[in-house]
Amino acid sequence: MYAPEIETRSIEEQFRINSERYRRQLGYLFERSEFYSVKLGEAGFRDARSAGSLQDIGHLPFTEKDELRRSQAAHPPFGRHLACDPAQLIRVYSTSGTTGVPCFIGLTRNDLEMFATNVARGYTAAGFSAQQRVILTANAGPFVAGAVYYGLEKIGCTSIPVGTGNTERLVGAVQRLGATGISCTPSYGLYLLDWCHQRSIDTRRLGLRNMITAGEPGGGDPLIRDRLEQAFGCRVREAMGIGDVSLTVWAEDDDGNGMNFMARDFVHVELMDPDSGQSLPWEDGARGEPVYTALQREAMPLLRFRIRDHVVVTVRSNTTGMQERIASAIRARLLVTAEVELVAYGSLPRDEYKATLVDYSCAE
Repeated sequence: MYAPEIETRSIEEQFRINSERYRRQLGYLFERSEFYSVKLGEAGFRDARSAGSLQDIGHLPFTEKDELRRSQAAHPPFGRHLACDPAQLIRVYSTSGTTGVPCFIGLTRNDLEMFATNVARGYTAAGFSAQQRVILTANAGPFVAGAVYYGLEKIGCTSIPVGTGNTERLVGAVQRLGATGISCTPSYGLYLLDWCHQRSIDTRRLGLRNMITAGEPGGGDPLIRDRLEQAFGCRVREAMGIGDVSLTVWAEDDDGNGMNFMARDFVHVELMDPDSGQSLPWEDGARGEPVYTALQREAMPLLRFRIRDHVVVTVRSNTTGMQERIASAIRARLLVTAEVELVAYGSLPRDEYKATLVDYSCAE
């Protein structure tokens, strides 16, 4: 973990922190964002107090991507949702415009720091570490993916920018510089594999240890992941960012069983039923649409931003819950009450021949 004290924080404590930051961010929106002061006023909320607490967020209107496009078209170049002095902007990225006209995304110094911190958390979870040399296939601009470089600096990695369309240079950099990590789209990972095979380059001898895929779906698909891992002999993990929200909002960790939320403290995420618009609990098996609210954004903070992705929730068991379920299963199957104690892997004695399954040494 990059920041264990934050990343292991309980849900209850995180909600308490989010609630305070949300209150301040709402006040900031009413004071500094013409877009939201008008939008919330039309919805019947005259100030931050009337908008309520974080528990009441479900009563506030959603923000849609088309609204941001219209805002910038009517009030170029940044739109009415710019909530800071344009002189405070130190980066201006733009979206790809895949689903419409590209939008500008302005960042203050603090906003860029937030982007980089979330990258550092996500890439650390995915296995990247200090002093590791990492190949980056994302160009430095105009897209927000260029900010990945700053996140890797936080980890202490050595970034090796290659960009797009430079596969021969990329392979040469891996071979000559000893790079062991790569950040790319899953489709580029497959392209790289084919490119190497066509030139009789043994991909397993390249020495890659970590590959993180982002920018498009596919890195979590078992067929794609297995092919890449087998071909390169490396661990493949997936990350996901939302240009208008942050880089690396979600990322996989060591177990590779779905992405974890990386933007704690900076973003509040709801789970919503896309048909009814009602909030859903984050519980195992739940399906819905994530909705994002900025908690510490200065330039272009967004409130209840919909990107229309769909997710399935897998909730990890905490220690207490796991103990209770094991004890309950023993009770149901064996009709005995057992005291279950969880211990660290490797702490129990190992036998060289046949293991002792039941220890009678303390029996009366």
